[in-house]
Amino acid sequence: MSTFPLLRLPLIVQQVVIGQIELSQLMMLTITSTKFKSHLEFLRLKIHQIECHFSKSNFQLKIKRGNDDNVTLEANRWPFTRVSKNEVQVAENLKNDIDNQVVGDTSRNKAKVVESLFKFLLDFARPQEYSLKITEPVRLIKFFLWKFTRQFDSIQVTPTSIEEIYISSKTAVFILEELETKSLQLDVKIADAPLFKYKFSPEKTYKHQKLIVTSSNWIKIDSLIDSNIEEIECRLFGILYEFHVSIILNQWIAGKNGNLRKMKLMKEGYEKIMKKDLMENVKNEASVYGIKQLRQFVKDEHKRVSPISYLFDIRRRSDGLRATIAASRCTLWMIVWNETNLSQLEL
Repeated sequence: MSTFPLLRLPLIVQQVVIGQIELSQLMMLTITSTKFKSHLEFLRLKIHQIECHFSKSNFQLKIKRGNDDNVTLEANRWPFTRVSKNEVQVAENLKNDIDNQVVGDTSRNKAKVVESLFKFLLDFARPQEYSLKITEPVRLIKFFLWKFTRQFDSIQVTPTSIEEIYISSKTAVFILEELETKSLQLDVKIADAPLFKYKFSPEKTYKHQKLIVTSSNWIKIDSLIDSNIEEIECRLFGILYEFHVSIILNQWIAGKNGNLRKMKLMKEGYEKIMKKDLMENVKNEASVYGIKQLRQFVKDEHKRVSPISYLFDIRRRSDGLRATIAASRCTLWMIVWNETNLSQLEL
C-alpha cells in the first residue's frame, strides 16, 4: 500500500493540503500519530470555534472549522473518546498525560478527561472563539476552562431536567464581572446565600453584550440598568413588577445605560401586566411605530411574534433618543431606536 509523503512537501503546500483534509481525519491523525501532531503544532491549525458542552451524561468538545466541517470529542468511559462517527482508543502519548486513577463515569473524572483532551487540542489548534454550555451542576468556580480563556462567544448555564443548577454567590460574581461574552444566559439559583442580591454597579465594566437571566431572584432588579449591557432579558420573580419596571424605564430616561439597544422583561407566573400602574409612573407619549413594524422585536422564547396589547414611547432627556415600549399580557419589550434597530424596522 502506497503512502502520501505529506510532511515532505513545502510548508505552504502542506497548509493547502491540510486545509482540504476533513477535520475528523486530522483529529484521527493527531491522536494516532505523534509525529503528525508535532508537525501540526508547528503549523497551528486554524479552527473557528470550540464548543464545550457539559452534563452528567455527556462531556464533549465540538470543534468547528467551517459550516460543515465539525468534529465532536466525547469523554465517555475512560480511555475511549469518540471522534466524529468513529470510535478510537486514545493514543498512549495522550493517555500518559492523564492520571491513571481517572476511571469510571463520575462528573469529576469526565471533567479531568475533557481537560486533558482540551490541552491536547490546544497543542496544535488555534481557535478563534469558544462557547460553553452547561446543563447539569458543575463546580464552576474551579472550572478548568477558565485557565485557558475568559473570552467566549456564548456561555449558557441552564438545566435541561427538573434538577436545578445551584452556584455560589462567589461564582455568580465571578461570571458577571470576570468573564467576557457576546451572550450570557443564566438559569441558576444561589446555594450559599439565600438573601444574596447581586447589585450591578456603574463603576464596574461588564463585558457582556447580551444578558439573559431566567431566575432573577438573586439580582437587585433596580440595578439592571447600571450594567451598561446592550441587550437584557430577564424574568422578574417575587417583586412588584410594574413598580420596578417603571424605575428601570425612568433610569434610562434620566440618562443611564447609553449602550442599551433592547430589553425584555417577563412577569412571574404569566400574570397580566397592569398598563395603568406602569404608565402612571413613566412619562410617555404615543408610539411613532405601529405593531406591524415591530414584529422583528417582539418574539417569545420560541421565536414566535407575540400579540401586543399596547404601545407607548419614552424619550431620554439628555439627547431626545426615543424608545418604544411594547407589552403583551406578561412580557414587556423596550426597543431603543438607534441606527441598528432602525435598520430592522418593517416598513
